[in-house]
Formats: sequence, C-alpha cells, structure tokens
Amino acid sequence: MKDPIYTGAHVHHLMVNCTHAYCAHCGKGLSIVELRQNLACLGCLELAFDLASGDDRQTESDGMIIPPPPNLLGPQDMHRDAGKPPIGLISPLALVEEAKVMAHGAKKYAEHRWRGGISWQGVLNSLARHWVAYNRGETLDPESGLSHMAHVRCDAGFLLEYEVTHPEFDDRHVIADQEVEATYVR
Repeated sequence: MKDPIYTGAHVHHLMVNCTHAYCAHCGKGLSIVELRQNLACLGCLELAFDLASGDDRQTESDGMIIPPPPNLLGPQDMHRDAGKPPIGLISPLALVEEAKVMAHGAKKYAEHRWRGGISWQGVLNSLARHWVAYNRGETLDPESGLSHMAHVRCDAGFLLEYEVTHPEFDDRHVIADQEVEATYVR
C-alpha cells in the first residue's frame, strides 16, 4: 500500500505492512507517534520545518521542486505537547520487555492481580533480588527467561503506582536517623 504524503520538499510514499511503517524517501521506520501525527519521519519533518521557516534549501524529487505545504508545521502544532509528559522519550524496547514480565506475572498469578496492591516490602525484595542478580552478571531471570532489568522496571512501576493507589500497603522498614548513625556511620 502506497499513499503519497507531502512533507517538506519531498513527495513521500508511506509503505505499510502489518506491523511496521516506513518513510519511503529515507527508509526510516516510523514510530507510532510519527505515524499517527505526521505520516512522515521526524527527519523529513525537520527539513519541512526548516523550509517553512525560511531555510532556502531546495530539494528535487523526480526532477521538480515541491514546496512544503503551508500548514505542515504551523504554530498551532508547536504547543500540543506543552506541559505533557514526553512519553516518546521512554525506550520502546524496554517497555516491551517490561510488558513481557507483566504477561509472565499474569500467567503465574492472575491478570491485573497487582492492581489490588501488595506489600511494598515484598516488591522491594523482588526488585533487589533482580538488581543483585543483574549486578553479578546474570542478564536473564532463570525462572521466567526474561531480563532481570525488565523485572526491576516492573517492580519499580508497581511501587510508583502504589504510592498513589495503595499507601496502606506501605510496610517499608524505616530506619531512624540515630539507628543509621549507630549502624552505618563510624
């Protein structure tokens, strides 16, 4: 399936298969954000923005110069994400690995069981076990076959959620300042 897409000084064709979309001009895979919002890769959009803001570069496509569309990246598009978390900065690979851990947990326990809340200390213990195993050179958890760091992300996500949704399960052992000084400072 190829649809012409006008971005900047180029005519693009969007190449789509079942799971991936690519900018035919430069061949870069499109992220979900690029696909939903722009239908072109960010590099080509940067060129379009440069052209729209007065950059005098001209690029030929099939022997003719194609001007950027007048409203491709107008001022109305520059503020849509203002004040919102930049979700696009999160590694998609890490997110997928974390989702694999969640799927493993759904099979082992029950889907969405974690949403009911559990002992924070239990989650901290799990996080620490995976962190220590990874730190000593073990990349994959032997039980699940999944990344120890993905387990750490999962456990950290639970704790972030529980801070808001289940403070009643906060059973961390809080060490008083005097105990810390007596135990750790010499």
